[in-house]
Amino acid sequence: KSSQSYLADAVHWYNCDEFTELVRNNLNTVVISGKSESVSLSEKDTLLQKYSQNMTNFNRSLALKVATSILSIGGKRDLILDVGSGHGLVGPSLATMELGNDDTTHERSKLVTIDKSAALGSAFENAANANLKNERYTQVKGDPVSSDWGKYKADSILFVDYLNECDWEEVLTLLKKAKRSLKENGSIYIVETFSNEENDLISPVITVPLLMLTKGSVRSFMEYKKFCLEVGFKSADLISLPNSKHSVIVLRNDSKRVLEIPLESEKSKEIFDRNKHKIVPREGFSSPEENTWSYPMSLGDFVGLVERMVLSSITQNPFDQK
Repeated sequence: KSSQSYLADAVHWYNCDEFTELVRNNLNTVVISGKSESVSLSEKDTLLQKYSQNMTNFNRSLALKVATSILSIGGKRDLILDVGSGHGLVGPSLATMELGNDDTTHERSKLVTIDKSAALGSAFENAANANLKNERYTQVKGDPVSSDWGKYKADSILFVDYLNECDWEEVLTLLKKAKRSLKENGSIYIVETFSNEENDLISPVITVPLLMLTKGSVRSFMEYKKFCLEVGFKSADLISLPNSKHSVIVLRNDSKRVLEIPLESEKSKEIFDRNKHKIVPREGFSSPEENTWSYPMSLGDFVGLVERMVLSSITQNPFDQK
């Protein structure tokens, strides 16, 4: 979480012109009430739609890491529901990731994205780019909390950067609907930036615009685990993603636990390396962390090392012969 990629994502979001303007003009209201009362619903939809589009390139690496982690622990993908899909990159990555070893599930997996109409434009484009078309791709337009998507029975259900935008009552509704739509041996994957009660320096940067435009907050894994077990899930396990601000909670209806930690797994590295050519380098900010499953030294550590070397060299005159 100290990596430059992590900081770049957070700062890019926070410093987006529209967010900066809203925070500057309504700072007191935002801090006190957790929302900006001067922002209309249509303005929020426009901002979130633009945010979804802008974050596409920033989330390609995340999408592959999430898909790699899911498949490394044996996640199924005949039918995938991506609830509150937004940019919609994780679903196509999970559906089309190549595993090798004569596995052909990436050729027939189906994806259903569920979100408001304004947010599904990017999801449609990203699905098409992954060659998910016709009967392999379906959209359900509407608020995922109130819309009807109970007719689907899925192997995997994704909540990517979505539940933190909802209050607990909405989270309860969504998880109950997802539980009913899950196949007997299926799993739900909650992909979020979870707070760390001991030391989480970056959460305030993300929380201010999040609270301003939504009713949610940055929550901890333990908060989610307790809530999910109360809903009726038998297990809730946490997977940390390498070089990422995100982690994944795996929920199951049975008591089967996640035994293999993808970060430690050679299988994860093999899957990621097989598909990393799909990552498009960021314009103006390319990092080896993005196309390497487990980078041995974070870029932040490397920059700090170079900085110390430079400072050390300029404090001594290289031409001083004494």
